[in-house]
Amino acid sequence: MQKKIPVTALLILVTSVNMAPFSVLAKGYDPDTPKDTPKDTPKDSTKDASKDDKKDDKDKSPADTEPPRRGNFSLDTSQQPGSLVAFGENIFDKGQSMLGLMGDSFVGVGRNEVDLVGYYIYAFTNRCSGYWSVGYTPFEQANGAKTSGFEDSIFQLEYAFYVRANKWCTQQGTAVLSAIVPTGSIDKNPATGNGTMSYFGGLTYLLTFEEYYFLTSQGTLIPTSHIGTQGSKIYYYQFGIGKNFCYKPDKYILDGLIELDGEYATHSRYQGVTDPDSGGNLILAIPSIWFSTTHIIAQFGLGFPVAQHWFGQQGNFDYVLVGNISWTFL
Repeated sequence: MQKKIPVTALLILVTSVNMAPFSVLAKGYDPDTPKDTPKDTPKDSTKDASKDDKKDDKDKSPADTEPPRRGNFSLDTSQQPGSLVAFGENIFDKGQSMLGLMGDSFVGVGRNEVDLVGYYIYAFTNRCSGYWSVGYTPFEQANGAKTSGFEDSIFQLEYAFYVRANKWCTQQGTAVLSAIVPTGSIDKNPATGNGTMSYFGGLTYLLTFEEYYFLTSQGTLIPTSHIGTQGSKIYYYQFGIGKNFCYKPDKYILDGLIELDGEYATHSRYQGVTDPDSGGNLILAIPSIWFSTTHIIAQFGLGFPVAQHWFGQQGNFDYVLVGNISWTFL
């Protein structure tokens, strides 16, 4: 999702420190002249020069500390391009919120799954946001069995611990912590939930230029155990590169993105028995299109497996369709 980078005033501070020696000369002092020997500089002209220097610094500092409003920066932070499937990167301006719906369809031989996820995001500060979601599976088929029903719910906090910006690019590093509540069912076949509480932790990094952006997310899902039942532990490794196609400042952004989404899952257990037909490794390559306006975000992609290895008797996926649409309340 959306990935925005609050602009910082870091370069203003750096500029102020670096300009300190020049401010001494501007006041009419020479390092080689004794302190009790005044310079032949008129007092009034010295004040004028000092004022002019300060005015110049003030005038140029905004341009030095934030990119121009074009390309990937043509809209507010909440509407700037980001990932489709990678987790996190839900940082934007304080007080803004977002309501959205995401869907996917995994299609394979003897294995099909459709997921719908409704979510809400609220920015507590420019660096911290909350994310809540609930999922529903209208159709899932595996090994001849079919099911449907609600999936587990997610409560997530994200904090941007690293934020940098200059006139060329913005950078953001975030930490993500999530609690997954078992609102789905592990008793169904196939299961629509883990059956126990699960916890997730991960890190993200986003580097955005006017024309390109790069992202990565790494994390781990750790399920708890209850009466011998425990879901799979899952490791996520995700990368992406995006490019701006066209834009209009304060109107819209159109980008293309390709992501590599990797997941490795261990075996799950049900009532003390390890399920041999669970877990495995899947890497998807998912190209997508991003379109956003001042309030709307729409992103759609078609992905194909780069590698997949499943434990036990599990069918392979042939392709996946993914889509996301949201409305931002500014």
